Amino acid sequence: MGDMISATHTIHISETLYQRLSRQARAGDKTVDEVAEQMLERVLPPSVGNVPERWRDDLEQMQAMDDETLWRIAQTDFPAELMEQYEDLLEANAKRDLLPSERLQLNMLRDEADLLMLRRGYASLLLHWRGYNIPNPYDVTSDE
Repeated sequence: MGDMISATHTIHISETLYQRLSRQARAGDKTVDEVAEQMLERVLPPSVGNVPERWRDDLEQMQAMDDETLWRIAQTDFPAELMEQYEDLLEANAKRDLLPSERLQLNMLRDEADLLMLRRGYASLLLHWRGYNIPNPYDVTSDE
């Protein structure tokens, strides 16, 4: 659990809370430190440690955004004209070697799409962490 490197920090908690942690630790055959770390993992915003470094700052800044902004991000679609360009370049790439300018454009569009999906997903995670019920996009029911 957590990072390979550990840090030690003393915190002051009530005796009652410590006893609860201690009981939980004994019940799960764990140390109080392990239980406390697990609890902290659950209540802190989702980590961006596994995200490519070039996008981490962007996602970390989202932790300070208000709920309305996060909802807008979570519902953002890739612009239709960019999606069309992206699909055209993918199709061209399947048929022939792309020109250097086309390859550059394809890579830029792919990066934009990747960042959009990361931002959408992270916004949804943050909203869920804040207590909102986030619908599963694969759990769509139709009234038809």
